[in-house]
Amino acid sequence: MAIHKVAVISDTHGILRQEVIEVLKTTERILHGGDITSKKVPDKLSEIAGL
Repeated sequence: MAIHKVAVISDTHGILRQEVIEVLKTTERILHGGDITSKKVPDKLSEIAGL
């Protein structure tokens, strides 16, 4: 059985702390639940995910 690491994050309100970014880099998938107040957050998440 394969084990997958998925990150679920929400309510970032335009802020992604460096320690959160480091954890996100270790996951296979990132799901964001909303409350994004800046385009910088989805752009950074896409960068981390390699999209």
